[in-house]
Amino acid sequence: TTLFRSVLVEIEEGVKTFQGPNPDEVALVQAAYELGIEFVERIGKNIKIKVQGVEQHYEILQKFEFTSARARSSIIVKNISTDEIKLYLKGADTMILKSLDMFSTINILPNTKEHLEKFAKLGLRTLCYSFKILDREEYYKWEELFKEEKYLSLINKDVDMEKIIKLIET
Repeated sequence: TTLFRSVLVEIEEGVKTFQGPNPDEVALVQAAYELGIEFVERIGKNIKIKVQGVEQHYEILQKFEFTSARARSSIIVKNISTDEIKLYLKGADTMILKSLDMFSTINILPNTKEHLEKFAKLGLRTLCYSFKILDREEYYKWEELFKEEKYLSLINKDVDMEKIIKLIET
């Protein structure tokens, strides 16, 4: 038995089953597993996963939890072997789709909207994902701003941390 966030993975006679308090999280972990993406372990800020049988190592740089006001969550990770930094974003279609760049808006959005409408008509719940490869300089510049604003937010309650987070999530 392994616990990945809030999803319990049980292995019985070589068959994996997934259980958890949130059906969305269970569905995501199970779908990832069926696509060949498997969580191996997490130690502190370091994560190991297997993608199509190849182990990959990541460092978690930032994590922004889901709230009903945000209607999304995100994580920024650095691939240990390539030093590539990526932001992964998941959440309500309305929040994710409006954060897309011009290329995605032109080339991906029309088909995505069509699929979302079909799924909605079938009564299915939907969740959107996006990712962004971050330039190292861009990320570290933003991280400095984030740290400064976070410190200021302890003193001044008017500091809008969500505005700072949106800068990197867009």
